[in-house]
Amino acid sequence: MAAVRTIVVWCPDWPVRALAQAEGFSLDEPIALIDHGLVFACSPSARAEGVKRGQRVREAQAACVELMTFDYDPALDYRSFEAVVAAIEELMPGVQLLRPGMCALAARGPSRYYGGERGAAGVLLTTLVGLGVEDARITIADGRFAAEQLARMPGREGIRIVEPGGSPEFLAEHPIDAIGDPQLATLLRRLGLTTLGSFAALDFRDVRARFGETGVHAHTLASGRDARRVVPRLPPQLRDIEVAFEPPLDRVDQITFAFRTAAERFVDELTQALLVCTSIRVELHTDNGVVHDRGWGHPRWFSANDVLDRIRWQVQGRTGAGAGALTSAITKVRVLPEGLDSIGNYETGLWGSAPDDRIHHGLSRVQSLLGHGAVTTAVIGGGRGVAERQVMIPWGDPRVGARAGAGVGAGVGHGA
Repeated sequence: MAAVRTIVVWCPDWPVRALAQAEGFSLDEPIALIDHGLVFACSPSARAEGVKRGQRVREAQAACVELMTFDYDPALDYRSFEAVVAAIEELMPGVQLLRPGMCALAARGPSRYYGGERGAAGVLLTTLVGLGVEDARITIADGRFAAEQLARMPGREGIRIVEPGGSPEFLAEHPIDAIGDPQLATLLRRLGLTTLGSFAALDFRDVRARFGETGVHAHTLASGRDARRVVPRLPPQLRDIEVAFEPPLDRVDQITFAFRTAAERFVDELTQALLVCTSIRVELHTDNGVVHDRGWGHPRWFSANDVLDRIRWQVQGRTGAGAGALTSAITKVRVLPEGLDSIGNYETGLWGSAPDDRIHHGLSRVQSLLGHGAVTTAVIGGGRGVAERQVMIPWGDPRVGARAGAGVGAGVGHGA
């Protein structure tokens, strides 16, 4: 089967970009994202200082004394890249999400509509630059594998195209590690096959006999005959709710009263879909264009009153002076469900609800009176000593984050 002309859209360093947008940092600052004690991604300035993917935290901090380290949050990656995918889908339907920061499309339809492959790539690049991704790369080649390798080549060209039939020649000089299978690449290198071209020159029957189906698949990719079709994603069903205020509101009671009907509709729609929401994200849009957002968890699931409580606490927490305080009235409140689960997993027991329902109601009432951080519960975190491993988090917040974040130094890291 012949390779399919494929468009690949790549936004380099997307995990770092997503974090910088969420936290208000500049991409020019040395930033590293840590996953299981190793560098998962880093900013260009950190890379220039010697930080690289796969390093231990201490090695990275030794290479760059001003390095700021943060826990890697895959949910933030997907959530932030959704806006990019949605913008592309408005121009060209049939987007396949490969990973946060990279997606693929079949080139045939867009190239016909926009007068050629370069015209379609130009439209995509203009859209991404308008979204703030100035270093985006749009590549087109025979097959997804060749297009991905073309995107990762050094250089500043935003649009890169390999002419039809040119993928085998383009891939021939790439190192064998590009195949994406470290064990197979190591074995091939020991056999003297250091490039994709040398591997592709082997007869596929010999490859099958020696390396099995895994080797045949890798041989097909190295030969420039990647026949994998683009599988468009199903656009997610939007369950977000938002309420705009005209004129803008600055009082907590007015905001929660105006949002009550929307919160009840939000919970009712989830119930009709046989779902419950276990975590939400609340966005407060202010009159001066600033967006204050925060994630909220729940020990069980959110009711309409729980949603209103979180909005009330978030507005109250942003009042006053200091960093992150509200500087103008609120024009819109938006609630996004981040954690959804089947309602069957939360059905009431045969003999009634558990006692923790009453406990949660009481503690939530105290939080509404004294503030979200007034009631805390202990979880086990990382560390060597008993005191270090005891982490206090507000009641209702997810417990997983405390365990995952401990031991790395969530937030700003310190130089070695």
